[in-house]
Formats: sequence, structure tokens, C-alpha cells
Amino acid sequence: MWITIERDPAKAGGLGEVSKTIPAQLNAVLGADVRVIVPGLRPILAEGGWEDTGERAELPLDWPGQPRWAEFRLLQRYEESTQTWVYAVTH
Repeated sequence: MWITIERDPAKAGGLGEVSKTIPAQLNAVLGADVRVIVPGLRPILAEGGWEDTGERAELPLDWPGQPRWAEFRLLQRYEESTQTWVYAVTH
């Protein structure tokens, strides 16, 4: 699993590009199965092709930095260009 807060096209610096390139290279060159987990940011979700996995997670409302909602959904998408499964955590 590659867990990141940025991924191209939602990036503020080099991390977003690295979070797309390294998992793709590990999958292609080593035959690995690296899967990426990202927050469901608007630029990422706007790319489309997301499917709801049906998985839900609930966090206590007193979790540090936790917004008011307690239920999160897991979306998935297979990127042909990078041959990588990407999961977006959203509410």
C-alpha cells in the first residue's frame, strides 16, 4: 500500500508526482501490486471512473482533527496508464 496525501493532479509539490510515478514503476518493473490510497480531493475525483466499493469506515467524532462526519466511503479505480489500483477515501 502506498498511502499519500497528494497525488497528481491534486498536488502542491513533488509528492503528488512521486506518488503516481513510483507505484507505477514498482508495478511495471518488479511486477509488484502496489495500491495507492489517497484522500478524495476534488481534482482526483473529477478524473472520473470511480466505483464505490461498498466499504464504510466510521471514526469517533472526537478523533483529533476529525471533521463532523463520522462515516467514510472507499472508492476505487484502476488506472490503465499506470497499471495501478487507486483508492480514494471520501465522505
